[in-house]
Amino acid sequence: MRNYPSYYEKYEEYKNIQINSDDLVVNKIGQIIIDFASSNPNYSLVPQALSQVVDLVHYGSCTDKKSAEYAKRAFQFLHINYSGSYWAKQTPYWYEN
Repeated sequence: MRNYPSYYEKYEEYKNIQINSDDLVVNKIGQIIIDFASSNPNYSLVPQALSQVVDLVHYGSCTDKKSAEYAKRAFQFLHINYSGSYWAKQTPYWYEN
């Protein structure tokens, strides 16, 4: 019979793991979309993608500070470069933790 570690031993082992906020999916998606928007500002889906970064942070209930930074950067990029677009009008706010 195997000797499996108890739940509490595993909990103690995992509770001290630090998550690198750059590896969070929301942050990675935000970074990729903002980088793409910066290098391809004329691509037709950029305003929609920027709007969805803001929504992703808001509806994803992200509490990481970097997530809020990506939402703010996406919001600002959207409203500076595409202020008259449908997606800018659909995204009147960005959300902070």
